[in-house]
Amino acid sequence: MNQISIKDAPPQDSVSSLHFSPIDPFILEATSWDNFARIWQIDGSVAKIMLHLELQEPPLCSAWSADSRVLFIGGANNKVTAWDVSTNQQQDVAEHLAPIKEVFVVPEVDNLLITGGWDKAIRFWDLRQPNLVFEYTQIQKIFSMDVKYPLLVAADSQRKIYSFDITSTPSLYNTIDSPMKYQTRVVRIFNEKDGYAIGSIDGRVGINYLTDSSPSFQFRCHRNQKHEVFGINDISFHPKFGTFATVGSDGEFFFWCKNSRTRTSAGPHRYNKPITKCDFNNDGSLFAFSVCDDWHMGTPNSSLNTTDIYLYNPPESEVKDKPKK
Repeated sequence: MNQISIKDAPPQDSVSSLHFSPIDPFILEATSWDNFARIWQIDGSVAKIMLHLELQEPPLCSAWSADSRVLFIGGANNKVTAWDVSTNQQQDVAEHLAPIKEVFVVPEVDNLLITGGWDKAIRFWDLRQPNLVFEYTQIQKIFSMDVKYPLLVAADSQRKIYSFDITSTPSLYNTIDSPMKYQTRVVRIFNEKDGYAIGSIDGRVGINYLTDSSPSFQFRCHRNQKHEVFGINDISFHPKFGTFATVGSDGEFFFWCKNSRTRTSAGPHRYNKPITKCDFNNDGSLFAFSVCDDWHMGTPNSSLNTTDIYLYNPPESEVKDKPKK
């Protein structure tokens, strides 16, 4: 298999989150604007639907538990639902005053769930009760967030980037104005946890280090020869090599090496619809991405009303890091 598309029960609307299981490289879940969460088992060149859950409101984010027994789903109903995939039972475990944009499990801390919402709040939850144990509200609407213990990075609607140390009691490490001129679409923490990548709506990526040990920089991507600019919708880091993928409204994906500041490869096709989400599996052998409308042109476009999820098996040469020049 080099690339396949999911034919068994694909989403009927745009994909809002996409994640491989943290322990099984052949289990994939996606949430979508048709109010569903779906889980597939990948077997060779076929992806078979395992489970699906219909929700009352569109889901916006999701996260697996460390053992992959529970899928946490946050969304437009202002709540996080814990879906036990072994029993098919559901329980609400977190809540905001507005839609929940981000949800994260922290495997290094037992029973900790972190959420970020459009109510201008980041909340920490103890899943044993469940109870709210910490809240940070000196922030605007959450546009993107990432957690790799002990670092949490959040980007808000006012182009601020917040970095937190969550080792014990969460503490704000620093706040900066985004080095990008335009709105932040996505932030993702490096595997080394010493910085993060920022993707913006103007087709640029920022590589930002927390200290001065390495210089931060930005580069242009997801632009064409006509100088048209396309937003970056998602970023995913390869678990082995630390290279990363970007996907954009131009319907393309690229692989990059931040250490050598080079593009290692481009996807085999340019799709006629945006790519909204992407993820590497836990051994880096599969790269999943969703091709569907991202509404960057406004209201839904009827010509873009189908949704496809692809699984790409990247050769190591495309994703391996390159030495610095």
